[in-house]
Amino acid sequence: MGGYFISYRKLEQWIAACRTLIRFCPNLETLNTLWLLIQQESQRYTKEAFSRLEAIWQQRQTYLRDRYVKMRKSWHTR
Repeated sequence: MGGYFISYRKLEQWIAACRTLIRFCPNLETLNTLWLLIQQESQRYTKEAFSRLEAIWQQRQTYLRDRYVKMRKSWHTR
């Protein structure tokens, strides 16, 4: 009741598309905006699929934060 039927093939396509978008986010602001959109759509899909995307999002978030910190340090040492 209230759920959506989705084939596993479409689910994998959705995950692949989201994964690509996450991995190419250029900054934290864009990443966070994308994540909010994914969260809105995630209720249509399985918890396992959402968990997979969440792990990818966390990795990208960590990468972008680390990169930002390194850039700020390099600005202060000039």
